[in-house]
Amino acid sequence: MNKRQRDILEALDKRKGESQTDLEMVRQECGSFAPVVFRGDWRVLLDERLVIGNPANDSNERITGTGRITALGEEALKEIRFRKPGE
Repeated sequence: MNKRQRDILEALDKRKGESQTDLEMVRQECGSFAPVVFRGDWRVLLDERLVIGNPANDSNERITGTGRITALGEEALKEIRFRKPGE
């Protein structure tokens, strides 16, 4: 998992009380990398069942759609947080 993907999980984890989170807000919080990059990172997290939702970027300037972290995503994030540097 790369840093952008961890950042996405962190941003979603902060909002896990919400039923669905605006993914453009998540992208902005994570550093506003290009929508196509966000969608690629989201696809990796989705394939690993760490998130649910389907972001779109019709204008290639912003992400539309909602999503959230899954219980599996929360567990993966806990493991990352407790992992020692260099592991």
